[in-house]
Amino acid sequence: MVPNLFLLVTGIFRFWKLGKRDSFPAEITSNWHYYLKMILVSLLFLVNASYLAILLQEASERFHNIQVYAVVANLMATLFALVLHHFEFTRSRLSSTVLLFYWLLVIIVDGVKLRTLIGLGHHNSELGLFMTFTTSYILSFCMFVLESISKPKSEYLLIDEDQNECPEETANIFSRLTFHWMTPLMKLGYQKYLTMDDLWNLKCEDQSKIISDSFQNNWQKEMQKPKPSLLRVLIATFGSPFAFAAIFKGLQDALQFTQPILLRELMKWVNSYSTDAPEPGYIGVFIAVAMLLTALTQTMLLHQYFQLCFVTGMRIRAGLVTAIYRKALVLSNASRQQSTVGEIVNHMSVDAQRLMDLCTYFHIVWSGPFQIVLALYFLHQTMGPSIWAGVAILVLAIPINTYLAKRMRTYQKIQMSNKDARIKLMISFIRNDLELVMLRKIGVLSAIQNLTWASIPFFVSLSSFAVYIAISPEPLTSQVAFVAISLFNLLQFPLTVFPNVISSTIEASVSLYRIEAFLVAEELNPDAVKREEYQAITNDENLVDLIEVKHGTFRWSKESEFVLEDINLTVKKGQLMAIVGRVGAGKSSLISALLGDMVKSNGDAIMRGNVAYVPQQAMNFVTCLSLDHERNTSRQRRVWTPIRR
Repeated sequence: MVPNLFLLVTGIFRFWKLGKRDSFPAEITSNWHYYLKMILVSLLFLVNASYLAILLQEASERFHNIQVYAVVANLMATLFALVLHHFEFTRSRLSSTVLLFYWLLVIIVDGVKLRTLIGLGHHNSELGLFMTFTTSYILSFCMFVLESISKPKSEYLLIDEDQNECPEETANIFSRLTFHWMTPLMKLGYQKYLTMDDLWNLKCEDQSKIISDSFQNNWQKEMQKPKPSLLRVLIATFGSPFAFAAIFKGLQDALQFTQPILLRELMKWVNSYSTDAPEPGYIGVFIAVAMLLTALTQTMLLHQYFQLCFVTGMRIRAGLVTAIYRKALVLSNASRQQSTVGEIVNHMSVDAQRLMDLCTYFHIVWSGPFQIVLALYFLHQTMGPSIWAGVAILVLAIPINTYLAKRMRTYQKIQMSNKDARIKLMISFIRNDLELVMLRKIGVLSAIQNLTWASIPFFVSLSSFAVYIAISPEPLTSQVAFVAISLFNLLQFPLTVFPNVISSTIEASVSLYRIEAFLVAEELNPDAVKREEYQAITNDENLVDLIEVKHGTFRWSKESEFVLEDINLTVKKGQLMAIVGRVGAGKSSLISALLGDMVKSNGDAIMRGNVAYVPQQAMNFVTCLSLDHERNTSRQRRVWTPIRR
């Protein structure tokens, strides 16, 4: 009943998602893979129906036999799976996660039942039911294998299909959990040096355009609120996979504490053989297998957690960098005076990078205390109050390691400055008296840091065991010692990393508010200059107004004085106009007004056609305005090209 219940709950939700998609053309889905799966599921339905008929014929109480209801449920689930297979194949390019887990659960549950039937001798007493059930099991196993195989590509390519697409997009759930989709690239890298041509394209959701558009849509909605928040936009845009990573992290943290518990049970099983009542051998085998499976599952969850965190960080950085770049192009003159070019570059390089780096370890903010609480709980169960001696040493080691890390960072900065000076000028003083002295200090500090890291676990165990021997009425056994050492090793990581994560979180919050303040800065008014399409006219006698300004009054900011007042200007098709005047007369201001870079207080300004603009720079550059009469478009283009003397 467990597989059927799983299929019912998850399958309904999957039907709802697939119902929103359009079906693929028949040429895409008509292949052997589709037909073979539909035939096997149909055969499975017939086999289950035959099993029900035989069961009804042999059962003494048909309406009170639980097996009858179970087989009826299997029939309904098989019919449901048949319809879901059709929808999955005709509306999705991926192997169905729901069906993969359903067939896997069927194989596991029916495998246990098959083993029980063989043990009870049903293959001799009830041969018909046994053969029917065995056939059903074989068909279920074949369906699981077929569902694990990627869907074959048709000779007809979809519009959005790419020959060099990333295999992760079409990989099934098991391939993603084990990163099996990376195997072809790893094999190719083993055979030769990889080049850009060997790499796959980015996934659709990882492309900068997709990320930028999604971020901009959410940011525009947020800007309608009285107090826009960049954090809310990041959560709305990138929060789903990052929140899903928390599930993997929580499961991984819980599983890593099962290893000491299993180790304790294994030691208990081993010690039982020194008594008069040894435990059965299969218990030890079961514990060893459980430890192996726990380690494998823990590793799988940890790497999935890092995968989601790294991808989220990459997407956040891509979204912020493009948003900052877009904002820099539309800043008003007042905002440009508040944000220099260097500050904008720091927003894109430093601040965005800090937020990206924080994504990797941000979950330690809640995972660290969770691990500490679990470790202290199990340690207290194992050794009692004597654990606080070791915990005290771990806590005292945190400021020592923090101090050593800061000093190491300071020495590294000084050493980099020395290297820069040596590159500029190679002399004996810089090489011998500065670089070598600093290298010696770094080496000594590194040795102290390594000694501290290596000795802390020893002193923690020594102090805890010494206090345990002194105050505990029970002797210190190998079972207690090994379990305690494992738990202390698990406790060391969160105690060491948690303070650094808090510091990184504070630094990232500062970067977040810096970027937010930049993104909410005042922008240019897009309606300051009206942009209209230019209609090509073959009759040269009809002159078309390409530039038209009527009683235009412009200023650089809303608070500043008028720079251009009551300007009237018309430039027609075929005319060449030159604006001549002294320095500061307003030539560049007029061009900026036509481009929409100034605040329009009054009048109308109309531009028709394409615009190319070469900005003026301190006495060495020329301002020119080029009008494109050939293309029928209203788009404006700015070409920022320095003109050398």
